[in-house]
Amino acid sequence: MIDPRERPRHDQPVEVRIEAPQSVDDFVVQFADGGRRFFQVKLSLDANGLAWKALWPSFLRQLETNFTSDDRLELVLGASSSLASQLSEITKRHEGSDLNEWHNRLTNGQRRLVSSIQELLSNDIQNVWRVVKHLDISIWPADCLVRDFLPQWMPLSTVPSTILFKALTDMVWEGAHVRMRFDGATLYDRLRSEALIIVSDPSNWGSAKYRDAIAALSMIEVPGTEFSHQLEGAYLWPKCLRYDRDRQPDFDDDLPGWRNIHEEALVDLCDFPSIDLGAVVVIAGPGFGKTTLVHAIARKVALTGLLPAIVPITKLSDSDLSIADYLSQKLNGEFDVRIDWRAAANAGALVLLLDGLDEVSNDRRTLILERLRVYCATHSGVRWLMTVRDAAALSPPRDVTMVELMPLRDEDIAPYVDFYRPGEPGLAQTLLDRIDARPDLAHLVRIPIFLALLLVMRQEHEDLRRSDLLDSYLETLFRPSAFKSTQKFDPIDTTMLRRIAEHAAFDALETDTLGLSIRGLDRCIRDLAPALRTDDVREALIRRGVLRREGLVRLAFPFPIVQEYLASAELLESHLDQLAQRLFKIAKRPWAQAIQFALERHPDPGSLIDEILEQEDDVFHTGLRLLGRCLANGMTVTNEQRQSIGDRITEIWGNVSWRTSRLIDGIIVDAFSLPLHSAVRARLGERHLLHNGIGTILARHRDASLTLAVLSELLDGDIEHMLNISDLQQEVNRLGTSAFDLYIARSRLFPRKVEDGQAISCLIGHMSIGCVDKDVAFAAASDETLPLEVRLVAWSHSMRKLEPAIEELIVLAMASDGYHSRASAAQALSSPQADTASILRLLRSPQVPEEQALQTMEHLIGDWGKVGRSDKVNELLAAEDISEKMRDIASLYAVNSGNLEAFDTLLDRIHLMSADMVSGTVIMFGHVLDRSRVDRAVSAIARRRWETGDRLLIAGSLSTGLTYRLNMMGVASGTLEPSPPHPGRTIPFSLFEQWIAQADYKPHEHLRLTLDAVRLGVPGIAKSLRPLFDSVIAMPASGKSADGSLEGSAVEALYTIGDSPPLIELERLASSGTYNFASRVVGVIAKGGTMIEAETLMRIYEAVPSKKMLRSVIMGVLEPLAGRLGLRITFNGEKLTTKSI
Repeated sequence: MIDPRERPRHDQPVEVRIEAPQSVDDFVVQFADGGRRFFQVKLSLDANGLAWKALWPSFLRQLETNFTSDDRLELVLGASSSLASQLSEITKRHEGSDLNEWHNRLTNGQRRLVSSIQELLSNDIQNVWRVVKHLDISIWPADCLVRDFLPQWMPLSTVPSTILFKALTDMVWEGAHVRMRFDGATLYDRLRSEALIIVSDPSNWGSAKYRDAIAALSMIEVPGTEFSHQLEGAYLWPKCLRYDRDRQPDFDDDLPGWRNIHEEALVDLCDFPSIDLGAVVVIAGPGFGKTTLVHAIARKVALTGLLPAIVPITKLSDSDLSIADYLSQKLNGEFDVRIDWRAAANAGALVLLLDGLDEVSNDRRTLILERLRVYCATHSGVRWLMTVRDAAALSPPRDVTMVELMPLRDEDIAPYVDFYRPGEPGLAQTLLDRIDARPDLAHLVRIPIFLALLLVMRQEHEDLRRSDLLDSYLETLFRPSAFKSTQKFDPIDTTMLRRIAEHAAFDALETDTLGLSIRGLDRCIRDLAPALRTDDVREALIRRGVLRREGLVRLAFPFPIVQEYLASAELLESHLDQLAQRLFKIAKRPWAQAIQFALERHPDPGSLIDEILEQEDDVFHTGLRLLGRCLANGMTVTNEQRQSIGDRITEIWGNVSWRTSRLIDGIIVDAFSLPLHSAVRARLGERHLLHNGIGTILARHRDASLTLAVLSELLDGDIEHMLNISDLQQEVNRLGTSAFDLYIARSRLFPRKVEDGQAISCLIGHMSIGCVDKDVAFAAASDETLPLEVRLVAWSHSMRKLEPAIEELIVLAMASDGYHSRASAAQALSSPQADTASILRLLRSPQVPEEQALQTMEHLIGDWGKVGRSDKVNELLAAEDISEKMRDIASLYAVNSGNLEAFDTLLDRIHLMSADMVSGTVIMFGHVLDRSRVDRAVSAIARRRWETGDRLLIAGSLSTGLTYRLNMMGVASGTLEPSPPHPGRTIPFSLFEQWIAQADYKPHEHLRLTLDAVRLGVPGIAKSLRPLFDSVIAMPASGKSADGSLEGSAVEALYTIGDSPPLIELERLASSGTYNFASRVVGVIAKGGTMIEAETLMRIYEAVPSKKMLRSVIMGVLEPLAGRLGLRITFNGEKLTTKSI
């Protein structure tokens, strides 16, 4: 299957199923022509034995079960014998004969064998004849298998054929008990990742030359400049997030603003292709480097021995060829090679890279996607990646991983500066300061292409707006001779060229199209400059890079945002009177950016602003958000209008759906923090807005009196749940002692109120060591009127060595009940002046119960990790007087920091550990990508008997540890981030099957275990998920999970595997379920993407007036769905009403 050498299609395997659920079940092979071969293997066979009696009925049953004319049966015998020879002759002699002729050709001995078979097949010779016609006999002597057959079967590779054969047979034996299915791509992925084996291509393909060319063509270039750099090792891989399929891009998204990004959804495209990343759609706005990413992936995979095929979708569309024909005809011709792409796909070597789906029209997109589906259906397991600007451009298959490229963050700026402007220390910080001061520019330069332009054109000190940066970019295109040496261009007036480009960009957007046809451009040229030859103007725009050819009949701008910017100029120049009536298009692409640019650049947009403010807004505040975003980007407004927009947007701040809230936060930070709007200032002291940008606003002001005033307001009233202050922490750290004094003063107000003391201890604990005056901290720690927790965290800032008095307080806190007491004791022990010996002595104090000492140690290690002192864990492990349980916990944290020796120590103790510690150990496999260690752990676990709850706990951790990397916050808890495909992920499959087969589970426990197995990828388990889900849903509340999160996860998994409950059932579940369950169901409903789902969501919204959190979730998923369907949704009392845009 992984052999790329040319074979006839009927002899080219594309899929193998081991121990298949068939009548002939040893293994089933499917071939490239669609035919299947059902193999039965017998090392020896006796015509009178039980195996003989079972064999022939199984052949007949197979013929009667979905057997086609292209399928064959095959009996493989492991030794030569008279019986084997006779059977071979029996099957060969039927060729060209009918039943009678065949029977007459047989010898007497052969007829006796046929009679024996006939007795086993209802004594019907016709049944024998049916089997014989479809049966082949092969003799593969077991003792000669390697010597005689390996040269024929094994392709050339980086290892001897015997090693390759052993690696493959090991995988087969492992997969046999779970009836594993293999295709070329997944098999080759495992060979490369687990055995480090690369299969060689046939020499006549020219693949070495092809790979060299792919690597050489992988360049980073900055349009309009002379900057060009080969990718090599310098490529800065973009950060990617798993895409929220429900989010419809709008005017807020193309130039991402201030927002929180959750790293648990990160995907590393360096891992593509792999077992877990076989089909990927990359979504990103203009200028994020999608095409550069495609070339970087192509170069990477080419250098690892695979065969990348870069297919610009515009070229594929213009060629009107299937993908297979495009590869063999166009791509081979372009590179002058003879690669057999069909064989490469079947062998798992092909990586298909399709670039720019949104650059073709809707009908062509549908055609391209259909051709991709056909290609994937006929080339099972082929790995592919597609780029698209707008996820609305496609409806991907369910098994596709969708990711979006993230905008650059502060920590990304320095590497970019080093790449484009090496050897200029301090430039990165200068640029960051500039970004902080100019939010409109900050959004744009977080798009890689524009940051590159700013750096290459050395504009970091100029007073730019984002339109200025775009204009600078366009200037480099229209007037290239001013920026680089170039040949003398045509004499066409540059102003006229730009005018034509603006007109053409506008006309194309009028048809909701990105890019334009050659005929459309020619029409614009004739309208504006009839004296010029259309060919000359077209070539002038192409030579300058303003346009580029996309196939034979279409043209494209370098980035869609360029087209939208040019179209906005035409809108302002020639269609200004129509701008008001076009505002309703703001929620739809590709007009969104053009309208926003027009408002930002409008010389006097006051009347338009008033019109938007006077109109009833939709339920998502789209019009208000538009004005706020335009204001942040420099739109001209009167003071009264700024005040009015600020008042309105501040009024809804923190009171909208999670999705809209994130966008509102960004607008307030960008548009109303400098200068500080009065309505914003009035709300800075509201605690529920702590996570909505308060800290960012205060940090931008760096005004101590303002920050202290806001902090005082936040500390007023009930502070029981004010345990952290989000991004305000950085500003509090800057103020240091002044903020500390506020905290201490607040603690003295109600010294007997336990919850207040606990909250203040948390807040002081979050302050950076060294920011508080050590004498002030010591005075607070010595104040006996303060709560114990506050005194201990104050001590951690005193920078003093442990003293008997403070040790007594630490022991008292550790011996007390409650999280905060132990956390404050750990905070005191985390002081840099506390030595390891003293720490262990106090942890082992006889007054402290062992469990509470262990919990304190966990807090302590966590505190060390926050300040970059994880090396202290190794000091604990090196100590002689550490207990076994303490060593186990410390070892887990050491693994979190990369200590594999500590992990091996844990594996050696699995046979002694509690279920909790086993769970905590195996969940760390994301840090240890080693198959043999998984085998050790699973073998040790399988040898022990576990209670029901223990099995559930360990199974969940195994599933998590083999699919994610856990950043520990506690034993078996923490934050998850994506992990590369684990080479040992298949090892626990049989353990899961054994555990699932046990009968001591309650229905919701059985569902939990099955869901973990499905997440891990245990074959065949997914089919049981729906019946289990239905049985749990039918149970009373006492038979379900406590908060509904298990059932919610099951609904999402069912949707993923295509077995979701019907819509009417989902509506019932969402209307009646707990919040955690209902919110997941709502998300699944929204994925349907049609008007029916939108109406369903609106009905649920109206049916749950008391469930405000669920209503917020519904609004969050309904907004992108409404944008996709072209719906304007407004309130009519408590009802939602819709109108088509």
